[in-house]
Amino acid sequence: MVDLHGSRRGSFRGREGIDTYFANLSNAWEELTLSPHEPRDLGERVLWVGRIEARGRGSGAEVSAPMGVVADMRDGKVSRIKSYLDHDNALRAAGLTE
Repeated sequence: MVDLHGSRRGSFRGREGIDTYFANLSNAWEELTLSPHEPRDLGERVLWVGRIEARGRGSGAEVSAPMGVVADMRDGKVSRIKSYLDHDNALRAAGLTE
């Protein structure tokens, strides 16, 4: 079961939740780009830090913000993903300080 957190709309669970999460992204953003730094393999977790660049579908508003994602792994598969709009919070969630 995949559990996606970090959205202001709450959590999304399982395959249906993944589909809903990405449909929501598609509905909200005309363009969406994640500019990654190197992902870090932390054993049972993967940490990704980078930037999100987006343009709103209806408003045309542009967003450029730091973003971090922590993915928990179970049996070689993603079991939970949580995103942060702050690198320090993502690092702390992954159990790191830098």
